[in-house]
Amino acid sequence: MIEHRAFLFDTDLFDRECRDLILNSGVKDEPGTVKKFVEDNSKRIKSPYWGDDIDQDWEDEMETKDVQEYADFAMTAYYNPSDDIGLEEQWDIVLEALNRLGFEQAQEAVLGKTVSKDGFTLDPGRCGFGILTAEEVSKIFYKLKELEPKIDKADIEEMDLMLDDMDESDLSEAFQRLLDIYRSAKIENKGLLLTF
Repeated sequence: MIEHRAFLFDTDLFDRECRDLILNSGVKDEPGTVKKFVEDNSKRIKSPYWGDDIDQDWEDEMETKDVQEYADFAMTAYYNPSDDIGLEEQWDIVLEALNRLGFEQAQEAVLGKTVSKDGFTLDPGRCGFGILTAEEVSKIFYKLKELEPKIDKADIEEMDLMLDDMDESDLSEAFQRLLDIYRSAKIENKGLLLTF
């Protein structure tokens, strides 16, 4: 099963320094500018796969050396890949429950907002990717808190998912984990990077 990953993310700094650089490179399908950003900021960059600081051979970890893969490295300037606080395998039960409760921002709360421009969508791991600003985190956090007393009304037994051994306590635990993700980001005044 695919695992949900979440990281506290400095969305404001990313927006100022790197968003347009990555998107413009993606639209043109020219990774050189993103590679240069990684090289120029190497002291801030980590391996997105292992969380270690990069060294002079950092490109050896890469397979495709395209914009998406260079962006995967560049974005580590704004989060620590070792600090995953995601929902792991419980993301789908939370998403389904939020949808059943009529929460309009269910997908955004679990998966974030896509980052795209002119036909290019940023998806460094090619498994799904979204980010939220600190302001969006705060708004969603308060809406989730309002839903907290209703989460047990999502009727897990009727959910159309492969939930195997999950029950209401698992849903409650997963929802609390989602709240904790948002609470952590809110306390740190950070955005979120959400991926698989």
